[in-house]
Amino acid sequence: MLRRIDYLLILGMSLSVTITALTETRAVAGSRSHRRCRIDKHPAQVGETYVVSVRGLPTHKAINLMITDPNGDTLASPLGITPHGVFKLNESSSMPGRTTYTFSGPFKKHTVIYASCSVVVS
Repeated sequence: MLRRIDYLLILGMSLSVTITALTETRAVAGSRSHRRCRIDKHPAQVGETYVVSVRGLPTHKAINLMITDPNGDTLASPLGITPHGVFKLNESSSMPGRTTYTFSGPFKKHTVIYASCSVVVS
């Protein structure tokens, strides 16, 4: 799925991605039905702004975001903590194809994935 070296090397880089159609997935690991990731456009067009939102994240714990672009390259960045378990991000993509957003706990030997969702951009 994600190559560990990719997100460790680029931890802290800025986030900028472009995307199109919506696919919704529930939390990958440590699944809980109340954790959801959504993208408001389905499909999205290249350069169009869309909102990535996630709810049900752990509160007062470090949250990281990994973005895997249509080429399979992954960027990772710390988002910080959320007192309410919710994040909303305005994103866009300059590249057609599927982009996946994965919200996780701190990067460790066994990183916990809280939620993931993808969008396809055309």
